[in-house]
Amino acid sequence: GKYVYTVKAGDEELYVPVWKEPEPFDWHDAVLYFAFTDRFMNGDSSNDAPRSDATHKAEWYGGDFRGLQQKVESGYFEQLGVNTLWLSSVSMNTQGTSGSLNDPFRYSAYHSYWPVTTFMTDENQSIFSGVTSAGVPLTAIEPHFGTLEDLKSLVDACHSRGIRVLVDFAANHVHVDSPIYQLHPEWFNGDAESAKICDGDNGANWDKYPETCWFSGDLPDIDYNQAEVRKLMVEHAIWLIKKTNIDGFR
Repeated sequence: GKYVYTVKAGDEELYVPVWKEPEPFDWHDAVLYFAFTDRFMNGDSSNDAPRSDATHKAEWYGGDFRGLQQKVESGYFEQLGVNTLWLSSVSMNTQGTSGSLNDPFRYSAYHSYWPVTTFMTDENQSIFSGVTSAGVPLTAIEPHFGTLEDLKSLVDACHSRGIRVLVDFAANHVHVDSPIYQLHPEWFNGDAESAKICDGDNGANWDKYPETCWFSGDLPDIDYNQAEVRKLMVEHAIWLIKKTNIDGFR
């Protein structure tokens, strides 16, 4: 299993994860299974709501951390020879719907790539004390997937079987529901009116503005030219690791 030691000296803190296992683990030999969380297994129907007005195929389907843990504990992944589980981004997303350029359909954030709690740490949680545009309270973890405790329980179940856990890390943008965007629009490349939409100009903007174009008008693109932004994003990533005991990011 995995053990974590925290060494403190004054204001400094050292976080040391240690694995106890028969043979040293090598990431080059990892056998990964990408469990697309919402579409994998529904283990807790109480977190299926709220539903949105998305098209059926683009709606939340109910997959969650408890469903994944049930499959872990059944030995399903070990029987496949899997030693690394890769999950959808765990951060909370907008709970409403969104669309794309020239697309009549509406989509929920079942894929977990429209985050609203990016940049959260222990020091700034008061910023995230509000609600999304759908009236759902902000929280660190996507509520359709479960709670922070559910995620930690899943990670512990994996670690006790020698399985590492990676999660997607959506670091390119946030959703406009994010309080960080509302408080610090200067941390992003342009605004909704001046931004170049990646799909614009018949798709040419992907090539013209690869580092600054917005995927859509409600996904502000983060400006990493700013040192403060880079620092806060790294702190957010480290905070997620310490909070959840995951083993890294994709």
